[in-house]
Amino acid sequence: FGLWSTDDTAVIQLVLGPGKSSRHHVTAFFQDTRYLGEVGSHLTKKHGLCHIGEWHSHHKLGLAYPSGGDQSTVWGNMPKNGFQRFVVCIANIDRCHNPSRGPPEVVGLGSFKFEVEDTHRWRPRPMEEGEFKIIEGQSPYRRFSTIKKAVCRGAEPLTG
Repeated sequence: FGLWSTDDTAVIQLVLGPGKSSRHHVTAFFQDTRYLGEVGSHLTKKHGLCHIGEWHSHHKLGLAYPSGGDQSTVWGNMPKNGFQRFVVCIANIDRCHNPSRGPPEVVGLGSFKFEVEDTHRWRPRPMEEGEFKIIEGQSPYRRFSTIKKAVCRGAEPLTG
């Protein structure tokens, strides 16, 4: 959740994890839409944050960009939700071999912008790969107790 800047840059302020009713499969993830809707409504109405994108992991699949299924889902949902643009972040877990320490795992992140040139005739632009610019410090939105409660209520419990 976040905002789009005047130069069409996604400014991500808060990232949700899965809701309790999310479904996880080896090559697919389905977010708990009730959880997303409830938390999203709170974030938009009370804090002015918009649903600008989503993230998920391709684990160790070696697919560093949105799959064909990911792209179909995004393009199919954008008009239903009235989105002119949407960002998808993909996380990958890679093994880097270091003989002295064993094989550590490294997480790679990629961002991809989906945008429509003409919403009336639905003319999508080619998917565009982006880059991350980290703003130091904690998001001020993480400090709001009402946001913490909304995010935690209905969230899948942390494991590990």
